[in-house]
Amino acid sequence: MALSNSTKLIITREDSVKVLTVTPIGLMGPPGPCGGLLIDVSGGIIGVCGSTGINVSSPVQGQQFISLDLSDPGLVAPYSPSSHTAFTSLSADTGTARKIAFLQSDGGITFDYIRNYDIFKPSEFLLQISSFTIPSLSTTQLIGNATFLQLDGKVASASYTQTVNSATISMLNFSGNEENNSHGGFPQTLTTPFTTYNFDSDDSISYPAAPGTQKKLRLTAVGASNTATSDITLIFVNNVYYGVNTNDSANIGTIIAGSSSTVLSDSKARQFTVSAGTNAYIYYSYPSRLGTATFTVGGFEGGFSLISTESHTNSLGFTENYYVYRSDNKSLGSTTVVVS
Repeated sequence: MALSNSTKLIITREDSVKVLTVTPIGLMGPPGPCGGLLIDVSGGIIGVCGSTGINVSSPVQGQQFISLDLSDPGLVAPYSPSSHTAFTSLSADTGTARKIAFLQSDGGITFDYIRNYDIFKPSEFLLQISSFTIPSLSTTQLIGNATFLQLDGKVASASYTQTVNSATISMLNFSGNEENNSHGGFPQTLTTPFTTYNFDSDDSISYPAAPGTQKKLRLTAVGASNTATSDITLIFVNNVYYGVNTNDSANIGTIIAGSSSTVLSDSKARQFTVSAGTNAYIYYSYPSRLGTATFTVGGFEGGFSLISTESHTNSLGFTENYYVYRSDNKSLGSTTVVVS
């Protein structure tokens, strides 16, 4: 490796950079000048050359040698490389290949070409939660009253990018504060390898006081260098009902008992299609706290009227007021309704 005087060699290792100043060894100077003529005759003999000159103080070319002072305690042999998970696929990337110094596992230094997938972000060496799921648990739940959402029999699964030393699952309320219900349960501690947890009868979630409220199940995993979290967010809402009925003043109970559909949602807005046969009206009912609605059929606004506001108790005992809308006309056949 040819280097000029005072060359700096930069060695990179993960997040640190070492700059080493190189002091090259001096080179031998050029041979001395030849001596004068011994005999001044035509075609005279050239004199004997003089002795070799001394070393010059500022060499400008030739072989140079360097030594690396690897004083960083983390560089002593044997060196343990950090774990890293590479991407499974890379797009084409063309560019100039360059050699840099690599620290080997035995503590030695080698020079090799660098590739695009040799470059890592510092965050890639930190513990991250790749997935956290409870497959049999819907994130949208019907709100209940004075009871608990039981998790017994459900299984949580998790995966990670690095080795995990410990992990817990806790419950957070809508304010983001950890919550332990009266049944106990949370937080729950996972056992090695911290990838699954089987919920039992002690694990349950208390219903919030108001619909539209969120709660979170939070997985907290502790690694060698950092702590990572991942959330499953649950929202507790009420039902929306729509369908057809020949009663011109049907209440919610009548609508539900008849030909109707139920949607678990905290929004009044939707599009649906029903078939209103002979003498049948179209009904739409939802919690009044969501505000009044606008109906559009065939591109024209209107055609529905608010006929009542009534109290309704769902199957889990939660009670709130509902609006009941009815189409102004009956026997409309197959009709697509847009509610906003």
